[in-house]
Amino acid sequence: IYWFSLPDDDTNKLDQQIAPLLVQADELSNQKALTSRERIALFKERTELADKLLAFKSRKDAVDRGAELKLKTLATWETLNLENNITNQEITDSLENTSREFINSRNRSVAKLAKVGLSLIRIHGHLEDPDPKFFPEILDQFKLVSSFATDDPTSADNLMKIANYFETRGLTDEANQLFRVIDLSLSTSHNSEIAKLGAEASRKLNSADSLYEQLKAMAQDRKSIDLDKIQGTIQSNTTRETASTARMESILDFLEYMASNNFINETRELMNGMANAIFFIDAGIERTSIKKKFDDLSKRVSMIGTTFNFDGLYSVEGRPISRGNLQLSSKMIVFWSPENQKSIDFINHLSGKSKIFTNRRIQIVAIATVGGESDQQKVVNMSNDTKGILFLTLQQGRTESQSFITRTPIPKLPYWFLLDRQNKVKALNVSSNELGINNDM
Repeated sequence: IYWFSLPDDDTNKLDQQIAPLLVQADELSNQKALTSRERIALFKERTELADKLLAFKSRKDAVDRGAELKLKTLATWETLNLENNITNQEITDSLENTSREFINSRNRSVAKLAKVGLSLIRIHGHLEDPDPKFFPEILDQFKLVSSFATDDPTSADNLMKIANYFETRGLTDEANQLFRVIDLSLSTSHNSEIAKLGAEASRKLNSADSLYEQLKAMAQDRKSIDLDKIQGTIQSNTTRETASTARMESILDFLEYMASNNFINETRELMNGMANAIFFIDAGIERTSIKKKFDDLSKRVSMIGTTFNFDGLYSVEGRPISRGNLQLSSKMIVFWSPENQKSIDFINHLSGKSKIFTNRRIQIVAIATVGGESDQQKVVNMSNDTKGILFLTLQQGRTESQSFITRTPIPKLPYWFLLDRQNKVKALNVSSNELGINNDM
């Protein structure tokens, strides 16, 4: 009764009641459970807290946080039930009802989680009595929600569990299609945990690995690379009859390898005849993802020899940069994220080698995309704790930064460009051996 008796116009009292609940929601969201019994207890605690927040109907912040917590908790609970062949109609009904309630939420994150919930209900229903003719609809739903999971570890993990469950049920063809969607959607996520799931899905799809290795073997000897043989192999795998998502991915991964080994002219030549093959793949997320991967690589390769454009970059405090911050020297431009541990380790490694770069008159510039005060502070902290590196930022929501991101697409983190003294791009993501700072990165 107390929760509903608070006067709507007493903002201070509402703040006093809501603030500790929001803190508790964050704590419970980060809390882990080891045993099945602990998980159930944690799920119950989260949903009870979510309902308390949802009771403050006049407060959007409380309702949004409560809906987010409840939808994530119920989706994970439902997924675990599915994975363990447990039927709990109460959880299923609660997930469906909550998802329908918030499907049109003005909070985009909440609305996406509601779509994930409804898709999960549909998938669970399909698995109770699998019918191949209905799977295309399930796949379309899976593709939709996978696009929401690129920055949401909970949703990404749930999608992987669903694909794994299809596999354990012996629905191999269906499972492979789900793994393909996860690979395409999550492998390039800037969140390292989500990217790992994409990589795991890619490993499960090992049918095309031999093509990548076959092409790579042809380029091992830099002095006698047989470009005609490589081109013939690519052409034979990109005809209307042979082209597939897996083969195109393997070829593009190989071309990325070529570019990072300074075979720039060769990469350009090999890419010339590939554009049409993209349209041999059925329309949908596969073709869209392959086309984006191809177009982004084309943009990066076309930057070689051109002047790097710094427009759209800001200081760690979010102020437009002064060109005086940029030395008249060679540069290593490194893209990283405070949410990506691999790129953090790389930045720390470069900092440890800063004397080498200083002696060679190379300025290290580290660029991270920030979307709020929390991200900004993490970059500021990294800047304060790291020596020998100039930290700059891209600011989400600012047109100039978006323009930078569009013209400078990055496939993964960390990723780097080498510039000469005139700021012309010399190389893309070359190995640590090429940098002369050993191979322990």
